[in-house]
Amino acid sequence: RVIRSHEVVPQFVHADNGHPMRGVTLGVFLDSLQVTRSYSRPRVSNDNAFIESWNKTLKYAV
Repeated sequence: RVIRSHEVVPQFVHADNGHPMRGVTLGVFLDSLQVTRSYSRPRVSNDNAFIESWNKTLKYAV
């Protein structure tokens, strides 16, 4: 949605090691936009502490 509504393509996407973020479909899409993917280390929650905190806040707000 962000890409469509603002016509902005990020240079990087950083994610956890979850299946949706490592999936082929998303990989092909990001590759087509020349977006570099990076991942947190497995089982190290501190790598993504800010995002994990934000997700928790968002989850309880909705």
